[in-house]
Amino acid sequence: MVRRGTNALARVRPTWLRYAILTLLAWGFMPEIRRLYDFKTGLFQPVEILSIVPIAMLVPFVWYAIRGGWDRAAPLTRTFASIWLAAYAYGFIIGIVNGAAPLAVIYEFAYTCLPVGMGIWFANALRADDGAYRKIVATLLVIGTVASVYALVQFISPPPWDAMWIYASGFLAAGLPYPYTLRAWGTMNSPGPFADFLVCTILLALPLVSWRKPVALAATLVCCVGLALTFIRVNTLVLGACIAIYVILSPRRTEMAIGIGGIVLAIALVVGIAPSLGGETGTRFVDRLTDRFNTIDTIDNDVSVVTRQLEIEAGLALAIAEPLGQGLGTIGTSAKLDGSAGEAVTLDSGYVSRFEALGYLGMFGYLIVTIGGLARSLVQAIGVASQGERERAVVVVAAVAAQAALVAIDFAVDSHSAFDGILFWLALATAFGYRAPQNAAESERIEPRREPTIGRELSAQ
Repeated sequence: MVRRGTNALARVRPTWLRYAILTLLAWGFMPEIRRLYDFKTGLFQPVEILSIVPIAMLVPFVWYAIRGGWDRAAPLTRTFASIWLAAYAYGFIIGIVNGAAPLAVIYEFAYTCLPVGMGIWFANALRADDGAYRKIVATLLVIGTVASVYALVQFISPPPWDAMWIYASGFLAAGLPYPYTLRAWGTMNSPGPFADFLVCTILLALPLVSWRKPVALAATLVCCVGLALTFIRVNTLVLGACIAIYVILSPRRTEMAIGIGGIVLAIALVVGIAPSLGGETGTRFVDRLTDRFNTIDTIDNDVSVVTRQLEIEAGLALAIAEPLGQGLGTIGTSAKLDGSAGEAVTLDSGYVSRFEALGYLGMFGYLIVTIGGLARSLVQAIGVASQGERERAVVVVAAVAAQAALVAIDFAVDSHSAFDGILFWLALATAFGYRAPQNAAESERIEPRREPTIGRELSAQ
């Protein structure tokens, strides 16, 4: 028997950390690489090998969990992961029984459940060394910065490969590919996932942001600009509310209030002087942003909003009338893989979509993990702060804020799968398992177990 702080878990294996960073980079940049490839070949396919590379890169994390990572994860992380997997296993079975296309069912199950494997790795890495958190969040900031700068390019002059993708995929909701008209999506699939990613990245990076760290501060500001270029109101409002939550709960509230106030002031100055310094680009950006947020007062008269509300009401009525649920692969992107899987309807409400797919039982499990996980994380944050663990508390509170953002965004769109799912499990693992190095050595005793490495363990099979 050895203490956790002295066994292999007390450090993060470089191989796995590098692979985790590579996986995050793939999720951030592969969609744009795929669009470049499609443009070069002149062909567009809804699903091709490049589009499944990011999800395929999560498979080794499942192997990691099976080979012992699961047993070492924090108990709360394992509990919520078990409930999540059970809920989606139920949806998998119901989808097959109801005649959904097997490929569509597998596709949706993979995008919702494979991120759990990476979540288990997060749980162990963050429990072992707080340096892992800084490296992971720094990677997210790099992705967000590069994608946000590229989003500005899209807004000013959309590249031809992005224009081709809009027309070929039929995603005209992002706007026509003309200068100053697009809702930018950076290097990701669409403005929605891009905005979700930026909101979570900004919130998770708050513990790293200070005037003494100008690089992190500048990256966060660039991510704020990228979020503004999506012109998605709900994400912007949610970010503001969750930053307020972070300031209220953080033991560094005075320092953070000053720092965040400085960020808000800097953004206000950018918006204020953009028309004079940025020429036509600055003027168009401010005009679009102002027009977008001015519509909040008249949102009930917005035709697209009314249409989405009617679709959500119809989906909710269908979900209530079908207690067992329709199963996975019958709604959303996965249904596009096979016409026999049902209509490719994507509802602008993650909760209604999950309710319709998972039924009463599965939806109960989904709510336990999302909302219940947030509530338990909040209790954890308050407990850590009351114990005087200041440095740990600021990170756990940031994780709570990120979870709160995803729970709120889920009212508008499914925000707990794919890249959003990875960020959700990162936040959950951080709330339940993050430990500074000095605390890791004081954890309970466990049996030593050799942590698998990617190459050696796979080649041995």
